Amino acid sequence: MSEFRVDDDFLYKCMPALEEKVLQAYWEEKEQPHEFSSGFEWKMRQLIKRMLQKERYGFPVTTVRRAAAVIVVAAGVMAASLSVEAVRDKLYEFVQTIYETYIETRYSVPEGTTGEFRPLYPTYIPEGYVSAIEDRDENSLVLSYEKEDENGLQGIVIAEDQITDGLLVSDDNEYVSESIVDVLGQEGTLSRKEDGYIHVRWEADGCLYMVAAGGLTEDEVLKICNSLK
Repeated sequence: MSEFRVDDDFLYKCMPALEEKVLQAYWEEKEQPHEFSSGFEWKMRQLIKRMLQKERYGFPVTTVRRAAAVIVVAAGVMAASLSVEAVRDKLYEFVQTIYETYIETRYSVPEGTTGEFRPLYPTYIPEGYVSAIEDRDENSLVLSYEKEDENGLQGIVIAEDQITDGLLVSDDNEYVSESIVDVLGQEGTLSRKEDGYIHVRWEADGCLYMVAAGGLTEDEVLKICNSLK
């Protein structure tokens, strides 16, 4: 084979032809029209509505490894970590990282120890509230209810997440007070925010539960929690 030299002159001569061949190898946009299925579009609308609900009520964002991590990258990712705590409890482990503006908890579960997810539904919702979202998959359930009154839009959100490997919960640090409460025979935490929203969180049977509401009393929120069956 004859020898040849690859120098600047050679590259300037050959690169335009190579560029044209590379560009021709790509499909033009008009050649590959794509229409999302109705099922996909419905899921995206549900996901957007679900995230807006969580943002509105200051609700902790929950994802798992199979979900897009970008959903969890909320304000505060630039804050420096203040502490990291590793805890082993029951059949799972979790690492909790405390930042300046939020707390991140990541769970680790041994393979084969996660059972079937059995969601609970409320038997009590205050009068005037109507169902807005019911979003369920194999490991979680989100329910929301809304009511319009003289104070604007009021809402209730119920979230249930089975503790599975890679579960990630990102919660802010904006609670002004907290107290221990009894929920369905389990010890829970009732947290209050400055804007009046109330969050009740507890764990039972390998699941994390949370009820968030604005415009309701603590007794009403706890009544919703204790009605879950």
